[in-house]
Amino acid sequence: MTDEKVITILSIDGGGVRGIIPSVILEFLEKELQSLDEDPNARIKDYFDYIAGTSTGGLITAMLTAPKSPTRDKENLPLCAAKEITDFYLQESKTIFPAKTVPQTVDRLRNMVGQRNNENRLTKAWIAVKSVCSSFFYPVHDGVGLRNVIQAKLGGRKLKDSLTNVFITSFDIMGFQPVNFSSQKAKCNPRDDPLLSDVCISTTAAPYFLPPHDFTNERIFNLVDGGVAANNPTLFAIYEVMKEVSKDRNMNFRDLSNTRFLILSLGTGSFKKKHGLKMGDFHWGLITLIFGPPGTYQSTPLIDIFSSASDSMVDIYMDFFCQLLGIKRGDYLRIQIYVCRLAKSDINKQDDELEYKMANATCKSSEEHLKKLKKIGEELLDKDATTLNIETGLYEPVVDKTKNKEELLA
Repeated sequence: MTDEKVITILSIDGGGVRGIIPSVILEFLEKELQSLDEDPNARIKDYFDYIAGTSTGGLITAMLTAPKSPTRDKENLPLCAAKEITDFYLQESKTIFPAKTVPQTVDRLRNMVGQRNNENRLTKAWIAVKSVCSSFFYPVHDGVGLRNVIQAKLGGRKLKDSLTNVFITSFDIMGFQPVNFSSQKAKCNPRDDPLLSDVCISTTAAPYFLPPHDFTNERIFNLVDGGVAANNPTLFAIYEVMKEVSKDRNMNFRDLSNTRFLILSLGTGSFKKKHGLKMGDFHWGLITLIFGPPGTYQSTPLIDIFSSASDSMVDIYMDFFCQLLGIKRGDYLRIQIYVCRLAKSDINKQDDELEYKMANATCKSSEEHLKKLKKIGEELLDKDATTLNIETGLYEPVVDKTKNKEELLA
């Protein structure tokens, strides 16, 4: 009888500045692991065989695994400890996502339609129209801040330099297919070994918010945010790991009979619930789909629809794979917060206010908002661990009512 092989996987969702939420959870986990092992230099990358990330999760993945020293010093430390990633979001989000007023301009324009006695109404309306129209020809952000921050952080480090096995997803808008950057492939073929900065700029280039990123590494890439293909990269990671573990390219499941998977999947917030909104209350044209119904506080509904649908399918397929591969509940932990779409008039308690604020969190970079996201991450650690109800598609508290922080250390 052969010994059981254990494979550990960390998966981190996309979600813009909401990346603060998984970074706070990883900060807690890293601190606890350092205490348990009595090693102040212990890092997240030391405990996971594979780390996968999409969009902001891809950027976190790179910072967790890129070598601090390009020459790899004896300590073999990564570029960032988990706490430094939280600080990175708090300090750099304003540069990556400078304040924009297009959604507010849309609300003002809507309000002006009914005004009749305002001498400056036409002038103000024209300014508002120009602002709105610009969003149809240009992304919300020009991407300069994103590129500068990532290039300054990652420098000339390449994908193959990663200190553990990583997968970072993107999507090629010329080839219309997902692109999965793998550090193991990068070590085997220079063609698959781009600069980490190019990989991270690509995986975070969310359509509408940021421009696509193109670069050449023996072939031409024209890439956008990996969330277009898989905002939750857990399945991508399992697929790639199975190919590498399996003894043949057909992924014979018998090769995995003595393999145990331990999977930690971290979300950044998902629009699984609705509250205070009725479909018939609004005309769901392009303006509403992009900027949201009036009187609400949320991110782009059209993008939310696709990302939530993708997340839901991953949840369903993960339930299937857990059964197929014999992954027990305690071996797969998904930590996620589900957000209501709140109308402003429906905010009546503190939890509602947090969800109301978070619903427009992808690119909102004010100091107050970032601190609220950090608070959400901290509070999520003390919430009940959940498991998927395949009938409703929602995660529900586990039977024994353990907390997320307890499950992380189990």
